[in-house]
Amino acid sequence: MGNSLKVDSDGITKAVVKKVALKYLPRHVVYRKKGKMPHNFLSIKLKQMKLCDGLIPDSYLKAHPMRKLLKSKYAILKYDLLNKIFVENDASIPKNFSLSDMY
Repeated sequence: MGNSLKVDSDGITKAVVKKVALKYLPRHVVYRKKGKMPHNFLSIKLKQMKLCDGLIPDSYLKAHPMRKLLKSKYAILKYDLLNKIFVENDASIPKNFSLSDMY
């Protein structure tokens, strides 16, 4: 993408993408201040991993059909969620869905 498409006259990056986004999203969402991704991502991932450790029993991990490829409870959770939503429910989240009901 050329620089003319990345930055507008006000110095706003991704100007074309943001102009399109404004058709569908509120202005405050499109121009929100961004967090530091690596720090935020790591923090969120650590919280998810802690949740998985408390939610998924060791016996489930040992008996999971994908256990040879998915070595952690976190990986198992991501696999199970994708399977539940996209394979079993045709890309929709079931009504009254709860992670605790899966394990």
